[in-house]
Amino acid sequence: MTTRALLPALAVCVLPFSIMQSAVSPLLGTFGERLGVDQAGTMWIFTAFLLSATVTTPVLGRLGDLHGKRRWMLIVVVVQVVGTVACAVAGDLATMLLGRALQGTGGALFPLAYGLLRDHLPPSRVALGIGVLSSVLGAGGSIGVVTAGPVERLLGPAWVFGLPGVLMAGSLLLIVGLVPESPQRSVGGLSWPSAVLLGAGLLASMLVLSTLGAWPAAVVGTIAVLGVVTMLAWARVEARATWPLIDVRLLRARGMWTTNLCSMLVGFALIQSFLVVPQLLLLPADSGFGFGVDVVHVGLYVLPSSLAMLAFSPVSGWLGGRAGARAPLIVGALLCATAYAALAFGHREIWAVVGANALNGIGAALAFSALPNLTVRAAPVDRTGVATAITTVARTAGGALGTQVAAVVLATATPVGASHPDEIGFTAVFAVMVVAMVGCLAVAMAVPRNPHPPCPPRPPLVVTPRRSTTCTWPGSSAMPSRRGVSPGPAAPAPNG
Repeated sequence: MTTRALLPALAVCVLPFSIMQSAVSPLLGTFGERLGVDQAGTMWIFTAFLLSATVTTPVLGRLGDLHGKRRWMLIVVVVQVVGTVACAVAGDLATMLLGRALQGTGGALFPLAYGLLRDHLPPSRVALGIGVLSSVLGAGGSIGVVTAGPVERLLGPAWVFGLPGVLMAGSLLLIVGLVPESPQRSVGGLSWPSAVLLGAGLLASMLVLSTLGAWPAAVVGTIAVLGVVTMLAWARVEARATWPLIDVRLLRARGMWTTNLCSMLVGFALIQSFLVVPQLLLLPADSGFGFGVDVVHVGLYVLPSSLAMLAFSPVSGWLGGRAGARAPLIVGALLCATAYAALAFGHREIWAVVGANALNGIGAALAFSALPNLTVRAAPVDRTGVATAITTVARTAGGALGTQVAAVVLATATPVGASHPDEIGFTAVFAVMVVAMVGCLAVAMAVPRNPHPPCPPRPPLVVTPRRSTTCTWPGSSAMPSRRGVSPGPAAPAPNG
């Protein structure tokens, strides 16, 4: 198979996930009426997707490293199609949530696609390819917001899921015909106890973030404690696992923890472009600071941000190749901080809102494209899938936290009996995002200029019941031994 069509094929494959992560946000009220549930229930339509993406992405990324990234892309897309059909025909909340959870497994498509690019493209083209896929991630989210209203109005709510579902089904043919299997395989296996504990810990963490302020404090506190205990148990199991799901040394490397923290902060701030800015545009004009835009046309005002993300994401790879891998992350964080400062102090004019949101799109494009590039540079080749999966999880968790912080701030700023928050609520949300992006800028300065992967994990020793005076790691020279540890069968003695 030729690799010339690899990047376009992968871009089409990941686009439906990007659209579905945000397409429901403008229509939560519509789906609530259709399913007969209140506002708290409709929020789970959004939350179930995030929970699923967070929990399944690391495991699916690791399975791709072990058994083939193309194979697992096919499996994930099939699961997505099933979930999309379930959402389209759902007549009750349970079916809708099941479908959204199945759709959320598509979060693994990005780390799998990043790994395929690293495996098949020349090194000089990898950064550009990752930039293009990152632009699809950001722009697809904006496309979901832009198209949801018109599609629902013209075709009905089911087609908000149906059109991306058709695209998902078509991407199966692209994977089969145009995407070659990865030649790289990670050595070892998957520690299922580790995977279960990590999934449970991430699930508890996301539940805390998603239900903060909505569930009783005692319930949320109990879930938080269980989450901490589960993550501690996971760390203990990982330390003893023969083949850990996530090598702890990989997470401790400066190139990894700084990148993941930046990914969380960027995800924390970017979610406001999909949620808070449209909400500001939808507020009635008689509020004194809203613009009275209807749900069908609100996407047109968000469109410049989407176009900016599409145009500037490939620039991230070009800038990183000339000024260092972390340069686009630093520039992107600076632009995002500037954009949110402009929104905090200049959101009464619609041109200022649209312009600042477009500037935020440029900054987010540069930052989002830089993050997977930095992760790929810092991770061993056979751990690309799981390493970029962790960066994806960090971004998703940051987005969930940003959603809850914005919801709490706006709810606090809403007077009793009022239909919308006071202006101070929106100013406060944008100010919080300025602080987040300034923090991201500070962490980005600590990212290594050209990160290198840590040493690969040592293969397990061959343990025998007899004593031994020497031991080796497979493929290494003899070393002093611990009692009861042997390098395995001795090599035959030379003739003579």
